Amino acid sequence: MQDGKQYQAEYDELNIKDLVWSVLCRWRILVAAFLLGGILLAAFAAFKDYRIMSNEKTVKDRKLTYETELASYKEQKELLESDLKTFRSVQEWQQYYRKNALMLQLDPYNVSFITASFCVEADKNAQDPAVTGAILRQYQAALDQLDLDPVIADAAAPELTAVNPAGTEKRLLEAEVDAANTVLTVKICADTAERAEKIYAAAKEALEAQHKVLEQNFGEHRLTEMTEQKWSGADAELVEVQTVFRSGLSTYDSYVTDTEKSLNALKAPTSTIPTFKTMIRKAVKYGIIGAAAGLFLAAAFLMVKLVLEDRLNSTDEIAQRYGLPVLGTQTGGRELAKLDRAVAGKLGIDTKSSEQAAAEFTAANVKMHLKDGGKLLLVGTCGEEKLNAVKQALAPLLEGVGMTVVGNVNDSAEAVSALQENGAVICVEEWKKAAHKEIRRELQTVGDSASRNLGMIVTL
Repeated sequence: MQDGKQYQAEYDELNIKDLVWSVLCRWRILVAAFLLGGILLAAFAAFKDYRIMSNEKTVKDRKLTYETELASYKEQKELLESDLKTFRSVQEWQQYYRKNALMLQLDPYNVSFITASFCVEADKNAQDPAVTGAILRQYQAALDQLDLDPVIADAAAPELTAVNPAGTEKRLLEAEVDAANTVLTVKICADTAERAEKIYAAAKEALEAQHKVLEQNFGEHRLTEMTEQKWSGADAELVEVQTVFRSGLSTYDSYVTDTEKSLNALKAPTSTIPTFKTMIRKAVKYGIIGAAAGLFLAAAFLMVKLVLEDRLNSTDEIAQRYGLPVLGTQTGGRELAKLDRAVAGKLGIDTKSSEQAAAEFTAANVKMHLKDGGKLLLVGTCGEEKLNAVKQALAPLLEGVGMTVVGNVNDSAEAVSALQENGAVICVEEWKKAAHKEIRRELQTVGDSASRNLGMIVTL
């Protein structure tokens, strides 16, 4: 007698692939849930909008709210667009200065300097400090108004400019007046000694031209150069000027970026008053959502149900759980739809062969395992009607084999007694309905008897 415990191998691993295909076998339920979910949610959305359309007070309130929101939106948009235009304008000018203003391109640690002092002596009015001070300020004004762009620009950099952005007071050429000592001091800084010399030459030309004008207004006087110094070095003030400018440029870059984000984030309000067009569009949208939700919930429900019920869903389970061969599949004359056959095939259920071909294939497997003739007992949890159908299909093909339908050994004493006839046993189980706990009890009983278990036949 064989040990029935050999068919009770532990089977704790969940076969996800078989579970998915088992769910797809119930595709009619999935389709029904898909359609039902879509129809219900679409109808709910349409009915909700219809109620709003039918309520005059609600329509009036929503119209007023929409008009208020639209006015606020337009006001905010105009303000942001105005700010953005201003910020971009300042940003463009700052970028222009960064590329072309010589003062912002100087290396503050390698600057060429020229400092010169000029003394003003008025012959007739030497004793009048007010006149001398006025003359000095006129010279200073001439230097302040001197256009240095033609002086510093060259063929390599025609856009090079001496003009600095607003707030950057340090200049390439600066003039200071000491009225008490009747001294005009000229300070020049440039990137190279050659450019500093060009600026200094232009400054002296401007002073000479101004001298002729002032002599006509104030009388004869002398403008004498007292000192002149030239050197190269660092300029701490220039370091601060460039740092402040870069900080300002970064600030306006941030202003532009933040304003653009705010403008892009600003969404125009939409009217919440439904129309038949929006009602249909919303119904379609919610219908799709409802259909997807219905399909998902149905699939989740079927998965949980299949896991909890633990029924026979694939032929691979028979070999994996019990170590028994699958002798064949019997449709019992049942016709399956094309989609059902395709899905069943993924689970090892042969539904493509004709009923006769399936019976011949099963009979050949039985002969191979039975080897010699004798008694063949059919047991199973599928019911005697299914067992008799299997017997009717196989009996003509198994000559010399006495085939007996025993029944369900889990609930029939007669079936258990029939196992004592020492015949070979075939277990017949119904696909998608046979519970594995019932199959295990059946195999335990068969194993405890003197009968030899040849394998299983799966019936639809």
